[in-house]
Amino acid sequence: MLTFLGFFGVLIGRKNLVLILLCIEITYVGIILNFLSIGVAFSDYNSQIYGLTVIILAAAESVIMLSLIIVHSRRRKSINIDSLNLLGG
Repeated sequence: MLTFLGFFGVLIGRKNLVLILLCIEITYVGIILNFLSIGVAFSDYNSQIYGLTVIILAAAESVIMLSLIIVHSRRRKSINIDSLNLLGG
């Protein structure tokens, strides 16, 4: 259920970078809960290892994305996605 809530939040809040990052993290929490509930149901310890791996990857991804959002907001004075197309490349 949390996974779909996160996907729905990304679709609805397409203008704000922080909201999108928060919804992606909600999706990760839903995935972790699915891993852990399946592991408890089938007495499988590998799902706990996968859940811990997803937590570690989500933390690393959050740190990188938040640093990029901070740099972008300092340069453009906005966290709006519409200002991202001005980056050029």
